[in-house]
Amino acid sequence: DLRCLPIFVSGCRRLVVFCGRTYLSRLWCVMEIFSYIMMGGNLHNIELIPVVGAGREDADLESIETSFREFDVANCQCFSAADKDLMLNIIQTAFGGLGAFNAQLSEVLHHLRREHARARLGCACDP
Repeated sequence: DLRCLPIFVSGCRRLVVFCGRTYLSRLWCVMEIFSYIMMGGNLHNIELIPVVGAGREDADLESIETSFREFDVANCQCFSAADKDLMLNIIQTAFGGLGAFNAQLSEVLHHLRREHARARLGCACDP
């Protein structure tokens, strides 16, 4: 329920994102990240876990990277057209437009990619 999502995530200390090839194409998934940040969640408390298929790890990781680079909330899918319209309206109201939201979420996604790369490398350096 969209009305309850901010309440659910406001009680979370951490957000774990199991990100597969289609994660950023699903509007509800994007709204979870949006709500977590808007409710005061810290970027450093979001953990990105890529979900890849056996035998296609490289292709799936490249697809996930592409989805991060090319993210546009207007292209996200939602089962219910009414839910999509409502969520996009909320985003437009909060950010003044979808472009501003895309810019902000792109910064979040860049941070998550960088933190995931650091963890994968086992260091505190900038990859």
